[in-house]
Amino acid sequence: MSNGPDISIEDKLRIAWRQEQRFFHIRGFARLLIWTVVLLLVDFVVDWQILFRSRVTGGPQILLLFTNVCVLGWVLWHEWLRHLKRFDAVRVSLEVEAKHPELRSVLVSYTQFEEHPDPLLAGSASLLEAMRNQAISLTRPLDFREVVDFRQLRNLFLFAVVSIGTFSLISYSRSDHMRSLFLRLVGVDKDYPTKTDVVLLTKNKTIKQGDPIEIVARVNGLKPEAGRLYVRSEKDRTWDSMAMNKEDDGIHFKSTIPEVFEDFTYYIRIGDALTEKYSIRVSPRPEILDTQISFIYPDYLERNGLIEPPVDSLNLSVPEGTRVKWSLKCTPAIRALDIIVGEEKFPAVISEDGFLATFDRVADETFKYTFHWTEKDHGFEYDDLQHIVRVVPDRIPDIELIEPSTDGKATVKKVLNIIARASDDHQLGTAHLVYSINSSEEKSIEMEPLSGTVRDIQHTWTLAQSIPDLKPGDNLSFSIKISDKFPPMGTHINISATRRLEIKTQEQYLAWFKNELDAQREIIGKARDLEKKATTEVRRLKNEETKEVPDGDKKPQEEPK
Repeated sequence: MSNGPDISIEDKLRIAWRQEQRFFHIRGFARLLIWTVVLLLVDFVVDWQILFRSRVTGGPQILLLFTNVCVLGWVLWHEWLRHLKRFDAVRVSLEVEAKHPELRSVLVSYTQFEEHPDPLLAGSASLLEAMRNQAISLTRPLDFREVVDFRQLRNLFLFAVVSIGTFSLISYSRSDHMRSLFLRLVGVDKDYPTKTDVVLLTKNKTIKQGDPIEIVARVNGLKPEAGRLYVRSEKDRTWDSMAMNKEDDGIHFKSTIPEVFEDFTYYIRIGDALTEKYSIRVSPRPEILDTQISFIYPDYLERNGLIEPPVDSLNLSVPEGTRVKWSLKCTPAIRALDIIVGEEKFPAVISEDGFLATFDRVADETFKYTFHWTEKDHGFEYDDLQHIVRVVPDRIPDIELIEPSTDGKATVKKVLNIIARASDDHQLGTAHLVYSINSSEEKSIEMEPLSGTVRDIQHTWTLAQSIPDLKPGDNLSFSIKISDKFPPMGTHINISATRRLEIKTQEQYLAWFKNELDAQREIIGKARDLEKKATTEVRRLKNEETKEVPDGDKKPQEEPK
């Protein structure tokens, strides 16, 4: 087919170039369209069947979109843009001659001389004119548009039509799905339509640590017989699943986790429906981070103001009457703390931020106590372990009379050196010398004040000064009475052993003393005689043993060298 007799070779080459560009445009667009449809279908399958069922939204979809853009950009360049070239008469001439070899380079030579005339050939104008006439003559019947064969696009066109048809059919039948796909590809959290519609009733929730949690969902549309609950704690990477059973009403599905001690994320799959991910948060039991316990002792102990090591144990032993003050740092924050002692309950003082609780109590007797916590944010209540405060009663003091150690006899001029040792668990108080004559009414003499927990008492007692009416023939009995500082003073007392003295005249005392001295001498003499007798007996036994040894058993003595 000719382009007309009046069309020049240059115009015919431009028409051929436009035809070639049209071919590349159509082919590039068709291939880009096919790739777009294929990628969208792949995106749909991957997102719907994999990402959506895994409840992954946002990042992966955007990555998928970015991948699509990169692939389509490569297709746009490789299949379309890189084939589009500016008009070049020589290049188009070569393509025409490749289609019509009978031209034998006449068209290329013509084009080259027209675009770049050679001055050296200017004298051969007749020769150039002859070549031009020959080129025009040979190309006049030719249609340069034949360099492009649009029949090559037939299969591509059919494939593009099928792709568009398939995509249109899917888009029409699943328009909601495609709408969800496009929204999800740009990061919107959009669910795909399902035959089963699940409405989760539990959703996000905070529960008390250790309590059970019941996950409940209402199902509309197609209702299968069972579903699955998928659970994953924060420290795990894998999902654990458990069955969700249909209730008797046929529309509710329920699954119960008996005890929950840590936060977890969950979602539900029932039929072809997947819910969003929700979280169950656990409000932890209040925990004591630091314990500071101080004591205010009774005044009589004289211990207030002393620096003592800190106490951090909730089980205590304290002196009777001590006021104990607790200071507890805890986490999480608490709203209230009740201290339960038997049937009694009293509140602690809570700081404004809820992390410090203080309370105090006088320990008059041993008692057990426990805590009842109320968490601040949600008001959950927790019971705690039982603790004890043991009260150590103030014991009565001990007294030991060391001297005199036995009963005896004396005159009215006797001077006694009394030695005693007193001890107490806390603080000694007073000491008195208590005496009685002939079992009459007791009288006391105040001794030096006591202090500390252990004290040695030394007291010189002149009988004539303390008891001016003492006379020979009287029987004097005496002891040491001490007390501690437990209030009221004088209620905690103890009395030492009693010693007795028979009061004699001077002559009677000397006679008694002589008799005692003679008795002691006699005892000493008897002891000396017994010692002599024992010594003699030992010597006799040794001599008998020497005689009983045979001569043959004796070892020969060595001769001196």
